Parts: sequence; structure tokens; C-alpha cells
Amino acid sequence: MRPKAEGTDKLAPSLQPQQREGREKSLSNRQYRLVLALQRLIYSLARHWLALANSLALLYVGLPFLAPLLMKLGWSGPARLLYTVYSPFCHQLAFRSWFLFGQQVVYPRDEFAALVGTADWLEARRFVGNATMGYKVALCQRDVAIYGALFLGGLLFALLRHRRRIAPPSLRLFFLIGILPIAADGGSQMLSYLLPFLPVRESTWYLRVITGALFGLSLAWLAYPNFEEGMADIRRTLEARYGWGPETSDSPPHPHRPPPSTRDQVLQILREHNLIEPADDDAPVL
Repeated sequence: MRPKAEGTDKLAPSLQPQQREGREKSLSNRQYRLVLALQRLIYSLARHWLALANSLALLYVGLPFLAPLLMKLGWSGPARLLYTVYSPFCHQLAFRSWFLFGQQVVYPRDEFAALVGTADWLEARRFVGNATMGYKVALCQRDVAIYGALFLGGLLFALLRHRRRIAPPSLRLFFLIGILPIAADGGSQMLSYLLPFLPVRESTWYLRVITGALFGLSLAWLAYPNFEEGMADIRRTLEARYGWGPETSDSPPHPHRPPPSTRDQVLQILREHNLIEPADDDAPVL
């Protein structure tokens, strides 16, 4: 091995800034564009998260109503596909579901058993309807109430959040109005089937709707204000970093500071995540 030249250790620290500069310059324009595109995507999600949440809730609660419509039109293949897609998320018992295009919109358990000849759970789950009784919705009554109320709660929050600050309920209040009613109704119904010494109790459609709606609305009340607070923090952080405004992510930077270069913006992100070493003077880039 060749001995180190005298003074090498003294010169090594002076080479580090040039090494860092070369490493930073080696970052490709594709990496710059990728980081900035991700930041813009995050900013867009932080601005429009509520519209996305409401759209997903409406889609989730609306698609099950297509299943009976498709069955009525004779398109049983797409209809059964919808029943299959929703089956892992709902019991789909016919005597706890809504029916369309038939004699009634609900068939309680005893009435369903009289019409079909059985109230067996597996048979009630498989039964999608017929031309006389109509065809069931792919979500049960309680789930329709839950996700429908979640969607309505999202709409109310969208209308009110810019007028006044909406504080979320305490966990105790959420438990009292959201958890306790649905647990009492659904839990007592389930236990009456599991415990042989209890008389069988079958809830009613209006209790399922009331308890499901209370849960959905209280869940929106609890979750959406907290989501909004977190998304507002993300928006403020990105607006301060890039000078983006609430109208567009390409709005001009703040007038009292010089616009940061694209390289400086990306390097700051990489330094924050320890992907490159910090600047020598440790000064903020923006």
C-alpha cells in the first residue's frame, strides 16, 4: 500500500463541498420532474380531498342500486357481478335488504320465509329476487344508511367548512350517538341468534336506517374536521415552500422573497429526507 501523502487529511474536508455539488448536479431532470410532480399531486389531493371522499362514498352507495336495475333489464351477468363484488363487505341477507321493481321494498324475515319457503341465512344471502318480489339492492339496509349518511355528512361539511370552523365531537359523544345505538340494535340481534337461551330478535328496517344514519353522520363529523386540519397543514407547507396559491399550483411566488429555482426546491426536499448531505452553511434554501 502506498503511504498517504502528507496533508491529505487536511485537504479532505475542503473537497467535500465539491463532491456534494457534483453529486447534486448528477441528479437528472427526470428526478426533478418526478419530485415536483409528486408534490403537485399531494397539493392537489390536499385541496380536493373532500370532493374525492364524497365521490367515493356516493359511488360505493350508488352502485349497489344498479344491481336490481340490471336484473330488471335482463342483464343478469353484470348484476351478479355487482352482487359478488359487494358480498365480502355485506351479508346481503334478503330479509334485511331493500327491493326494487317488486310488490314491496322490504320483506321482513317471517314474510320472506313465507314467500320463499325458507329463512336460512345462506339461502337468503344467495336470493337476489324475482319478477314478483323484485330484486334486492347489493347492500343491506343498514349499510345503505351508513354510507348514504356519510355522503350527506360530507356534503354538509363542504357547505359549512368555509363559513365557520367545525369542531369534531369528543370520543364520548361519538360513542353515545354513533357507536352505542348501532351496537345495541345490531349486537342484540346477532346475540339472539348465537345464544340459544335468548329469544330470536330481528330488528326492523327503520331501526337499521336510524342507527346506520347516526353512525354515518357521526363518523363524518368526527373524521372530516380532523382530515381538514391535516390537509390544511399540508397545503400551507407546500404553499410556503413553492409559493403556490390556493387557486393554482403555478401561481407566482410570494412578492417579498425571490423565487426559488427548481433545483433548490428539489434539493431541499432531498436534504429533508437525508438523501443528500445538508448544505455547508445549513441555511434554508427557500
